[in-house]
Amino acid sequence: MKITFVIGAAGSGKTSFIRNKYPKSEKLSVFDLARTSWDLFQDYQALEDDRSVDVYNKCSEEGFFAMMDGKDLVVEYCAEGHDDELFSVINQAKKAGIRAEVICLTVDADVAWERVQKADSTYYSSSQIKEDTLEVLSAVIEDYVFNQDFEKICEVGSDGGSVSFFRCKKLGKEVFFFSTDESALFDFAPGFEFEKMPGVAYVDEFTNFRDAFEALLEKYPIFRLYPLEVNPKYKREFKEAYNNFLGLNKDEMKDERWNQFLN
Repeated sequence: MKITFVIGAAGSGKTSFIRNKYPKSEKLSVFDLARTSWDLFQDYQALEDDRSVDVYNKCSEEGFFAMMDGKDLVVEYCAEGHDDELFSVINQAKKAGIRAEVICLTVDADVAWERVQKADSTYYSSSQIKEDTLEVLSAVIEDYVFNQDFEKICEVGSDGGSVSFFRCKKLGKEVFFFSTDESALFDFAPGFEFEKMPGVAYVDEFTNFRDAFEALLEKYPIFRLYPLEVNPKYKREFKEAYNNFLGLNKDEMKDERWNQFLN
């Protein structure tokens, strides 16, 4: 499952792009407060009065059940430059083990302004609901995680970012994987090298904890980083690995935070 964020300035063509690239499909759902308002009330004024609750509840419900059914979400978002709130939600999705993709549309400023000026009554700028879009989407992600057979095994951090280790059910089977927040976007590795896309950090899937844990320890020096979270169910395995690390690195400075998590 993946969330695709189609971003760009007002008038960059996000709505048309989504309509043309993502026709109605059983495999995806478009998360759009403005479109939901139009579908419910045939106007956008509902987004600015008491009916907004109905719009948000409807969009939230559709997004939640789409994710529970394993569908991809496509989200329109008005972004003009660096947007901390957007990347915060992307990181939230990533920490929940949800794949993420960002498609950024660009257009000449004069062209964008002309498009906005010529738009008819069916046009509603996503710039007016950008905060609400992220707020509702964030709540949907939280509800999805709460209802999943999904758990975070550990998260370790450094000044440069963090590494998270997950277990989840995928197509009825247990899957273990880990990812970092060095890149805002990640995806599961495809079957062929030529299918990989630039700018995406691919992660490997493992069918058992031991293989995944060994790969994690081989790739990242987690015991040289500070622990942010360690799932109590896996404490024994981490403690054994930590003691082995200290035995092989006798001159290594101990980080007492590991002792606090593992004792």
